[in-house]
Amino acid sequence: MVRWRDLHPGRLVPADGPVLRIERLAGERWDVAAWDGDREVEIRAMRSLGRRGYVWEARWYHGPVAGPFRVVLVARPGLAEVAGHGVPC
Repeated sequence: MVRWRDLHPGRLVPADGPVLRIERLAGERWDVAAWDGDREVEIRAMRSLGRRGYVWEARWYHGPVAGPFRVVLVARPGLAEVAGHGVPC
């Protein structure tokens, strides 16, 4: 599970393109393991932070796949890509 602050529901529209991807460390590089549109990935709006945005949560139901993994918020207009730290799973 991962949480982040982003736009309010209705302004953050995943149908406009990917919002996040999950990557798995394979040797020296990070490979894509899942996208936010995959059946195994659930994204929910959790709570409003008023003018500061909204708290979002993503859960990935990946089965017996070994990590480490990291979550990457995909670059969007006006926002740079943000990658989390790899964590074992």
